[in-house]
Parts: sequence; structure tokens; C-alpha cells
Amino acid sequence: MSLTLPTTGYDDQVKLGNIVENWIMQLGYDDFPGTSTDFIGVSLHPTTISSVYYHGVVQKSPTIRNSMNLANSTAKSGNVTLQLNNIQYKGDDLSAELFGGTRKYINRVVKIYSCMPGATALTDCLQVANLRLENIQHNDNTITLSLVEARPWDFISLPSTILRNEIYEPVAYGTFTSNDTTEGTPTYCTAFTQRPVPVIAYSNNNVFCSIGAADVTTGAGLHYYDKAENRLVNVTSSQTNSQNLFDTYTIRIPDEVRYPFIFKPISTNDSSDVPEATARAAYDFPLADDLTTGATLTKTSGVLSDGDNDFTLILDMPAIDQEAVAGFAVDIAWEVHITSAIGANSGVTILNNVGSVLQSGAGGSNITTTSESSDPLGSTTYSGVKTTTTPTSGTYTFTFRFHKASGGACNGYCRIEDFRISTIAHIDHSDEIAGKRALENIKLFYTGADGLDLDITGEGGSVTEIHEAHLDMLNRFAGFDVDTDPATDITNWTALNTAKNWAIRWWKLDPVNLRKTLEQMQFEGGFIFKWRADGSGSYWFVEDDYTDGTDEAATLTEKDVRNLKVSNSPFSELLTKMNINYEKHPAKSGYLTTVSPYADTARTDWNIQAKENIAEVNLDAYVSPAITAYDNSTDVDDADANDDFFSYYYEIFGNVKLIVECDIINPKYYNLETGDVIQFNYSLVDPFGKSWTTPLWFMITDLTRSVGVMKIKCREVHSG
Repeated sequence: MSLTLPTTGYDDQVKLGNIVENWIMQLGYDDFPGTSTDFIGVSLHPTTISSVYYHGVVQKSPTIRNSMNLANSTAKSGNVTLQLNNIQYKGDDLSAELFGGTRKYINRVVKIYSCMPGATALTDCLQVANLRLENIQHNDNTITLSLVEARPWDFISLPSTILRNEIYEPVAYGTFTSNDTTEGTPTYCTAFTQRPVPVIAYSNNNVFCSIGAADVTTGAGLHYYDKAENRLVNVTSSQTNSQNLFDTYTIRIPDEVRYPFIFKPISTNDSSDVPEATARAAYDFPLADDLTTGATLTKTSGVLSDGDNDFTLILDMPAIDQEAVAGFAVDIAWEVHITSAIGANSGVTILNNVGSVLQSGAGGSNITTTSESSDPLGSTTYSGVKTTTTPTSGTYTFTFRFHKASGGACNGYCRIEDFRISTIAHIDHSDEIAGKRALENIKLFYTGADGLDLDITGEGGSVTEIHEAHLDMLNRFAGFDVDTDPATDITNWTALNTAKNWAIRWWKLDPVNLRKTLEQMQFEGGFIFKWRADGSGSYWFVEDDYTDGTDEAATLTEKDVRNLKVSNSPFSELLTKMNINYEKHPAKSGYLTTVSPYADTARTDWNIQAKENIAEVNLDAYVSPAITAYDNSTDVDDADANDDFFSYYYEIFGNVKLIVECDIINPKYYNLETGDVIQFNYSLVDPFGKSWTTPLWFMITDLTRSVGVMKIKCREVHSG
């Protein structure tokens, strides 16, 4: 979407031909542009616009440079130098007015407009820059003004609110969830969809954590990170709604820290009767109730002697961070088959780690649920027991005892299907000093409370997507706002909001640079934010598709441009494979998901070897859509640009593309800007073996503007 070209005094003058463009500048002071008349008017040629005289003191046309970097999704505006004659102004040198007088010009807005000869009002002019005065130099004859782009994010960090004990109030965006577990019904607590929150106060056994600047009424219960088991477990005594304490919203643990969960053994201690690889099937991943794999023991009468024949599985118990309230409880799922048992006393007995009989029986059928044991797993195929024997360390021994009567037989097999350990862990305060020390060593807990809401005029609700977080940061920390709503006042916001559903989970506990954070959001979200020439905000991105005759901002011909040059994008820019780490782990350095998508066709076409052209990417905010593991069977060329992170950057850099550079000499197109998508219909030069009428769409990535000419550089972003 290009700048709006004035329809009177500009567009109509362009059609006359043989025009002389003039630039006028408004050097703002004090409250400008809040007070629209607080400026001095200067220009290349003296003129009067809207009854304001513009002094013709600008020595030469300044150059305005804008660019976009599609690889890292950033926009940049070059500094502008403005040289003025140091004329007499209100009885003194103009330099004395600009600095040292009663009015303040430094760090105020400077606006630059392009005007045609017929312009009489400011609305007849096209604004081409919105800058700030940064520095002034002068000698007897010349004043040099250094102008920079307005950058409200300069010198700002987030988070910025300091709480007690020099702890910062955390900032977070996205949808977070809890691991729901109770002491009566513990769970595995396998999700890592929480965020860290700092402890800001301890009082007796109470813990207070800041969850940020937003009140949370439900779902904010705190979690403890058990490092030994790499599990975030809900603290059952935690409050779940926030309170405004210590100048922030807090969640409190009003009693001792207790957290129940289920886990698995860590290894086989003695595998003489059961091979290690076989035994691991009974307790290894997934961290869930799993009855589909197991460790099988098959015994026949040919290898049994009379009497008891024990076959054991000895497992190492895990070590958890804190003390178990009452040790461990063990659930075991097993299946027993006796194919033949000859003799009155032949059969199988199952014993736990202290020799207690869990189940026994004889005969020629499966032993299933009987009066001797319960079935906590809810299955009629497997028999299980929740033993009261509770080892807290060491090993656990599970025994199948095949008993062969003299002269009889005992044929069959036993199978362990699953092995589960549950406990309630806590910080033990039986030793008050040791308990207090252990508690105060915990600096972070974790919460499933959602992050900040979008706070900008005309828009609200939960921030769930990366571009929403970007906009909220601009407003909340840099003061950027709109008059009506983002859809009305921010160019391309609606298009971006429709095309992108890229979800976010992001947090910061210590200060980071706001500008760098905004650029991180742009890179991970696949969009670019920039200030337009009129000072308004805008978002830009490569779309999935473009409609010929509708979506291009202009179609340039040989009548509109000169010095057109076509080249290919550098081979070094090719991006055909990424090793992407995303879904940041909330409690340790690392990520939950790793994927290595690649473009098989492109790598073959461009003769890229197996270990070449691979980018390593860590995404701290991006969590979805899930990034497809594109390969030779799932072709990324069949995906849309905005399907996921890899497909977006592949669309731009996955193949060698066309680059077009030219000078625009037709003032009708002086309203073009970086980010605009255009076409060419240039009969004098063909784009290598391609055709302009394919059609081809190009995004303007570099634009240099001066009086009488505008130079652009464009990159092919879509074809066909």
C-alpha cells in the first residue's frame, strides 16, 4: 500500500509534464506537531503554502534513504543532512533561533514534503519524511542539521518496573497452561507450557511471587521445577488467583511447598533375568500410563527345577529434588499366562520388593483380576497393585516365582507392562533452619497464568500471537498509540492479523533492549514494522499469493523508469535448510522442539552438498504453527509462505530470485515506499529467461529519494 498521492495540486500537476519539484521542510519546535503552527518553514525554492511562507534557504536537495532487510525482517532509515543558509531571522542569525533561544528545536519533529508548482495548500503536497532534529552545526554562512528517523524505542528496556529486593516485575506474552495434579490424583506433569515468575518475598513458610502487571483470577497456581526429573509440578498449596501486594500482582504459597506427581524408574539395576533393553520397555518413555510395551519373561518346565524358581526385575529408584512426605508408592501393571500347571502346588506367585505376595494362582488359564488383588489400572487384562511399601531410594525388586511341584510342570510367562512411582514431595521443615534455607534458595517458581493483554486504543483481549505482542510493546513501553483502532490507523494491520496465526509464549525477568526485542518479534513472526513517511506505523510481510491487477501498487514501464538493471540474487543468500529450535523451555536453557526442514528440490537444483547451506535458528517466542519437517517427501514448494516459520523464509530466500534496480522519473509514482509490491512491463529489457507478464511481483527493499528522481531496488517475492 503506497503513500496517498494528493489528487489536487500534485497528481493533476504531474499529468501536465515538464514540472519542477520543490521540497518544503517544517522545522518543529516545542510542542510540534501537537501544536501544528510551531515550526519554521524552509524550502529549496521560496514558496507560500497554506498562508505560511517557506524561506528558500535549503542549499541543495537532501537525500532520503529507506531500506528493508527481508532476511532478518527489519526496516531502516538513513540519516538525513540538511544544509541551510544562515540568514537573518527575526533580527538575528537563523542559527541563534535554532539553538540558544527561547524555543527548543532539538529532538523535535521535522517534516519534509514534495510539492508541485500548482500547490497552494499543505494537502496538495506529498509528505516524504518524518524525522527528528538530532544535531546542529554552523559557521558564518551555513547551518548543517542532522536529522534521524523518529525512534521512540531508543534507550528503553523491558521489563522496567523494579520491585522490592531489586527484582524486576516480569513481562510475558502468550497463552500458558498449568500441569494439573492433586495429592489424591497425581499426574505425570509433562507439559512445559508455564513461565517463570520471581520470588519477591518470604515470610515464615509463605512464598510470594510476582506474576506481572496484570491481575489473574484463575489458573495462576505456582509450579515447582524438579530438576532431577525435569518436571514442572503444580504446588498443591498455592493460591490460583493473584493479589495486589508489594506494588505488583502476586501469587502466594501460604503453607509448605508440596507437589505430587508420577514418574518412572531410571534404570535396570540387575538384568541377569531380564535383558536391559527388554526391561526398559516396561518403564521407559512415554511418561504416561502405557500398556502397549513391556518386558516379557517366558519360562518352561524344561528349565525349572522342583520348588521355587525366582525371576526378578530390579529397578533403580530415581532421586527427586525434595524429600518425599511418606516415601514412594509403586504401581505395577502385569500380565500372567500359565499354559500348563501339573501338580497340586504348581503355579506362579508375584511378590513385591519386601517379599509380600501380590498375586498367586494355578491352573491352565490366565491369572487376571482376583480377590487377592485390585486392578487400579482399570483393565481386565492386566492385574496391578498399589503397594504400601515405599522405598525412597535404592532399588525396587519385582519377582515372578514359578513353583514346580515334584514330578509336575509349570509352563507360562509373566509380563510387566508398566511401572509407575508416585509421591508427594515437599520442603521438609522438621528442621526449621534447614527448611527455611531450602525455601530461600528457590528464586523462581512457575505459573500457567496468561501473559499481558493487548493495550492500545480500539483493541484489547489476550495477546496470543507474535505480532500482537509486538504492537503491545510499541504501545506499552514506547508510547505508540492510534486514534481509532489498529485496523483503521495502522497500514496493513488487518492483512497481517488475517494471514498470521503464529502463536507466542515469551517472557523476560531481567531488562533487555526494547529495539532488539521488537526486531526479534519481527524475525520470529515473519513481518516488518516501519514508520511511514507521514509518521504513521505500518506492518509489511510477504503474502501467500498476489492477485494480478489488484495487489500491485504500480506497474512500471519504460515511460516511468530509466537505467533499469536486472540481476540475480546472490547465491550466498540461499536458504534451503534450517535446524530450528523452538518452544523455549521455561526452566532451563534449551528448547522443547527441534526440527530440520529442508527443500530437497532446491538443494538438488543448486548442487548443494549435504553439510552446506544449513542455518541454525533458535526461536524464543514462536510456538506454533508446528514447523513441518519438510523433506524429499513433503515438499516445501507445496506450502504457502505463511504456513510456518520455515516456509515463510524459504519463500523469500529458498531459490535464486530476480533483483531489479531502476530510477523512477515519473512523479506519478513518487508515492511508492519500501514494502510496496510492484510489477514491471518493460519492453526494452527481458528478465533473463523469464517474462514480466508471468506475472512477477517484486517488493521494494531499498528506496533513495531526492528532488526529481527516486531510485529503487526490488526483490522478486512471488511469481505465477
